[in-house]
Amino acid sequence: MVGDDVTVRVLNEDDPEACLTAQLIEEVFTSESKPLRTHASDVRLKELQRQMNLLYSSLSEYGGNRHDPVAKRTVKLLLRSEAPFAGFARCYARKHLNAYPELATLLASV
Repeated sequence: MVGDDVTVRVLNEDDPEACLTAQLIEEVFTSESKPLRTHASDVRLKELQRQMNLLYSSLSEYGGNRHDPVAKRTVKLLLRSEAPFAGFARCYARKHLNAYPELATLLASV
């Protein structure tokens, strides 16, 4: 943090999603208008929480019945790059491959 500005360092410059995420975080936290910055940050945080809760419940449903095509399709949709906050969802899925090993195949196909 430099003064009131937030600087986000990307660990992998070759990952376009990581670069975009870093850019979005910097834009939210360095916005000129403090009320606008606070509101935008709150909105994004709530949407991230909503998406991650949806992922957690979908994975729980999928874990309970791995042959359920609807549960599998829901998880696959949440991991697609077009899904909101998909980078966070994919990171969570990669870190939990031991609980859901078949997600490796889903992650490779999205």
